[in-house]
Amino acid sequence: MKILLTSLFSVVALVSAFSQHLTVGDKLPAVDLPNCIRPESPATVVNSISSQNFSGKAVILDFWATWCGPCISSMPKYETYQKQFATELQIIGITHEKLKRIQKFVKNRPVGFMLAVDTASLMRTYFDYRTIPHVVLIDKSGTIKAITSSDNVTEEVIRNLVAGKDLSLPLKKDRPDFDIDEYFHTAADTRETFNLQPGVAGVGSMSKVGQGNFEKRRLSIVNFTIDGLYRMAYHVSYFRTILEIDPKMFEYSEIKNRYCLDVIVPKAGDNIYAFMQQELPKHFDIRVRMEKRKVPVMVLKRTATPLTFEQSSEQNDYYGASSNHITGTGIKISALAEYFESFGIFGMPVIDETNVSGRYNIQLEWQPEKKGDMAEVFRKAGFEWLKEEREIDMLVLSR
Repeated sequence: MKILLTSLFSVVALVSAFSQHLTVGDKLPAVDLPNCIRPESPATVVNSISSQNFSGKAVILDFWATWCGPCISSMPKYETYQKQFATELQIIGITHEKLKRIQKFVKNRPVGFMLAVDTASLMRTYFDYRTIPHVVLIDKSGTIKAITSSDNVTEEVIRNLVAGKDLSLPLKKDRPDFDIDEYFHTAADTRETFNLQPGVAGVGSMSKVGQGNFEKRRLSIVNFTIDGLYRMAYHVSYFRTILEIDPKMFEYSEIKNRYCLDVIVPKAGDNIYAFMQQELPKHFDIRVRMEKRKVPVMVLKRTATPLTFEQSSEQNDYYGASSNHITGTGIKISALAEYFESFGIFGMPVIDETNVSGRYNIQLEWQPEKKGDMAEVFRKAGFEWLKEEREIDMLVLSR
């Protein structure tokens, strides 16, 4: 089963009022922030607030979404900074999700700084980004001092920002125009290839299956670490991988540790993944073995509640998912267990012991910020999960 992720990126709007986007050293012009929600009155939406309202304060723009795990993880520290530097700093979380979704979010998880719901993507005419979190730090004079990721924003950075000092932070420069098909431009009559390339800066991790002449023959991968390539080849998750090797080789933050790969096999039906297993050792000095280990797992089980899913005559090995939903037509129930494991919902392997055969049309959605909501949604659909131990196959990487 393959996941069509609700991506942690989206293509920037093509229409822009500017010849180029703002960058470090530029001044932020007066802008009207739409659909603003203030922490002191989360039930009230202010249609528009001008950035000039924060004149004399440093400003942090944090582009985020409710489905972005790192974005949510950063919220507590931003709330602390907002409270600690209240008279000198304004933090604004900007999202392109629908207003109703954000209103539900703040009802379940109040946010201690201002939010702006920019569904028209007006702020993208100023800032060019592909992945989130994407953070812009602006000093009290309105000058952009840094564009970076949330991991780089610390209390010391905030102190220097409000004091008007220069910031020396890694520049997050995304490539919204990146096209995986153009990057791996290949002649339509290509019979076979194993094209391994270095990582691409400014682009998140992604994969794409072949279409047209390459349907069921091609797999293109961008910005995977070595262990990620092997996990793809052997169909295992991070939680079924054991590294008996220096973990620094796999640190995603280092561009030198990322790789891009384009695989094409001669005909549909040939095993792309077996081809990867064969070719990867020719490029990396790593030993691979599958080994049985007894480990903690989460077990997906059926309850007495009747299934709410409609059976399907279609057969599909792909489904859409993010941290708050899973949707698929003609997929197996085992996709639910695979989803939990792939997204790290429980931080461990997930085993399907539902004993449900056949294919179904599945559409489930919940609010991750609302405690117990996901469990309740799945309970109503006829499922539960229990933590147990099982002996399972683990992928071991060593030298």
